[in-house]
Amino acid sequence: MKEQKSLIREYALFLIGMICITIFSFWKCRYGLGNNDEPFYLTIPYRMTQGDKLFFHEWHVSQAAAFFLFPLMKIYLLIFKNTVGIIIHFRYIYICVNAIVTMFAYRRLKKYGLSAGVVCILYFLFVPFNIMALSYNSIGLASNFLCTVFLLTADEKKKTDYIIAGIFFAMMVLCQPILSLIFCIEVAIAMIYAKFKKKKLMIQEILYFFTGCVIAAIPVVMYLVIKVGVTNVLAVIPQILNDPEHTGAGDIRSLCHNIVRFYIPEKQIIIGKLSFNVKVILKMLYCLFGVIWISAIIDRKTRRKAKIAISAMLAIGISSCYLIFIQNSYINFLLFPWVLHSITMFLMETDKNVRKKIGIVWMIGFSHAAAFLGSNQYGYVFNIAFIPTSLISILLSLREKESRKITGICVFVTFIFLSYARIEHVFWQTPPQTLTEQCSDGSVKGLYVSEETKEFYEKQIEDIRKKNIDKNDKILFLTNNTFLPLEVNGSIAQYSCWLSGVNENTFKRLETYYTMIPEKIPNKVYIGKEYVDKQTIIEWAEQNGFHIEESEISYFLEKDI
Repeated sequence: MKEQKSLIREYALFLIGMICITIFSFWKCRYGLGNNDEPFYLTIPYRMTQGDKLFFHEWHVSQAAAFFLFPLMKIYLLIFKNTVGIIIHFRYIYICVNAIVTMFAYRRLKKYGLSAGVVCILYFLFVPFNIMALSYNSIGLASNFLCTVFLLTADEKKKTDYIIAGIFFAMMVLCQPILSLIFCIEVAIAMIYAKFKKKKLMIQEILYFFTGCVIAAIPVVMYLVIKVGVTNVLAVIPQILNDPEHTGAGDIRSLCHNIVRFYIPEKQIIIGKLSFNVKVILKMLYCLFGVIWISAIIDRKTRRKAKIAISAMLAIGISSCYLIFIQNSYINFLLFPWVLHSITMFLMETDKNVRKKIGIVWMIGFSHAAAFLGSNQYGYVFNIAFIPTSLISILLSLREKESRKITGICVFVTFIFLSYARIEHVFWQTPPQTLTEQCSDGSVKGLYVSEETKEFYEKQIEDIRKKNIDKNDKILFLTNNTFLPLEVNGSIAQYSCWLSGVNENTFKRLETYYTMIPEKIPNKVYIGKEYVDKQTIIEWAEQNGFHIEESEISYFLEKDI
């Protein structure tokens, strides 16, 4: 009876937390716009509704996430008939999807008691880059989290647990396709290890997991074979991999340098007459983590409570540095230090079964992080990949009765940090209280932005609406304003709406694109004035048979179909 009351109380607290965060999310999602990133996420499924094919007409490296977005886009357009207000509506969808993921995860983790609710609430509160949008980042994180949860709670007697975990892993692969290569390498190593150690059960688990991956891959492969064609896919893949924004940092040395620079940045803080070098403070905190790990390796039983408690406090110390001194309320960093704490938990764990599960969780996180090596965002995206690893370390820490109080306080502080970041931070914009102007038209309708930003959007939307564009037109957008393709019915005629600036490299890729896919050659071109000079446009238009229409902010080139 007492145990039942405890379960009801835990579930009630979790539901209250979910309701509060959901209400907050619906309030917060009205503010700001995720720069050019957020509208871009929608341009790919929007192209699919126009008949464009993934891995042929679209060349962005992370386009496969559109498989999940296409049905939602199709339904949305069937209901609303246009894209007015589409960004805020897809934010509503994101909140609902993330709530379902959180509830699903809690159902699997509830055997861990109150700590399960805490972990799931932290997951629900966290938003990658603070952009409430369904993207390769957020869908990848959700898939990572569910895959991790299923592997952590898997019943060795139930093959379905491993199959479902494999399905979620395959969803991660769709968000970051390079994961497929990493996965194959890891599976091969795991199978060799299991075969060498004669662990039949482990071999079975790997095979069930692989089966789940295959099941999820079948509809994607069918789409590529039937809808796109193998020849087309093979021809386009080299072009996709040639994306100049996702080639990493060059050599290994520069890559490592950039990663270290993100985690231990140069920052001098002056408070009155005192001066602090944050880089030195962070180095000391990281070194103390190392001391804890060495101590745990030498003896995991002695002073167990103190080691776990100190490790949790070090995590909060690093989070504090990021929040207060470095990135202000930049949310991606705030859970990362708990990844370091997960290493402590692994080294301190005496139960072989629990150690195995922590190792598996770490493998999933590391795989996902490795898939981001080609990104130009370094630590920002690495941290997203390790969020589930961080949360599982919190889950296991709160199970430790001896250190639960101190760990609980540290987790509560983390919750406060995340809450502050979610309230105060708007991606690339000022805090919500300064965003007082509501957009009244276009894809951005319903969003609150600054007066200056609203004026900018209105001017851009008004300008594109004046152009003579209908659904039969093929239009090239030479602009970084990725919301503009959502404002017209014309067919998008370019390798991606995400351009690496309007420069020589862009024109080279466009030339290759039109050579390979001549049916996409545009009859209309929209060019932002900030990118090119008038004389260049005049010469280019004359050479290609375009008429020029000039406005205050753009050049519009047109020729008969």
